[in-house]
Amino acid sequence: MHRRGPMVGLGILMCLILVGCSGGTGNTVFGKVTYLGKTLTTGVITFHASDGKTYGGGISWDGSYKLIGVPSGPAKVTIEVRNLEAPGTEGAAPPAGVNPVAGAAAPPIPVFIDEKYKSLNPDNRLQFDVGGPKGPDHKIDIDLQ
Repeated sequence: MHRRGPMVGLGILMCLILVGCSGGTGNTVFGKVTYLGKTLTTGVITFHASDGKTYGGGISWDGSYKLIGVPSGPAKVTIEVRNLEAPGTEGAAPPAGVNPVAGAAAPPIPVFIDEKYKSLNPDNRLQFDVGGPKGPDHKIDIDLQ
């Protein structure tokens, strides 16, 4: 009976090590999106991961995006821009103290992109590898052509 205690403790320790090293939380992917060198000021970016799930979020007024929990492996990407009434509606709002309307001659105009980037059709060749030896944070800047 006394020998069983250390074995149970060892078993619990092994389970904790395996769970802690499994990396099940996914990766954080972030970057900026441009089209022909112009910053996208709104839109939706979606990573279609190799696990069959989609991971998406808004593109902010400065062209930035951040997705959390994207699994390692190849991912195809779609991007959609919608005509919005106000900048920052789709993605994150401008930082405190920054008013793009008051600070500029006119509000940022949405940059409209080629329709091929909206879907996973053969013309959309956006594909990136997420994960690997770089660690859980991946900067992926996307310049659409």
